[in-house]
Amino acid sequence: MVFKFGTKKPKSLSWKEIDRVVVKLGAVYIGTKGDHRKYHRAADDITYVIVFPQYKDCYRDIIDNVIRMCGVSGKEFWAVYNGAKYVIGEGVKITK
Repeated sequence: MVFKFGTKKPKSLSWKEIDRVVVKLGAVYIGTKGDHRKYHRAADDITYVIVFPQYKDCYRDIIDNVIRMCGVSGKEFWAVYNGAKYVIGEGVKITK
């Protein structure tokens, strides 16, 4: 699924797509409990705990919660989803 600026955001993402974005944002995989994955992300002297389920379709409410738990803006999350590079402490860097 490819998200382009100026279009609607996808209604759902698979847990693998969320995993890819969260890792690009600098989170470290901690473990799995049941069907939920747990990550830690340290930024600006704050440790964020990110937990999301391993569902085939994670809908907007879960995606919005993951964005909140990551401690980044929605624009940064979707930019990284589209392939932008995230540099810790500097934010999103658009590379071509």
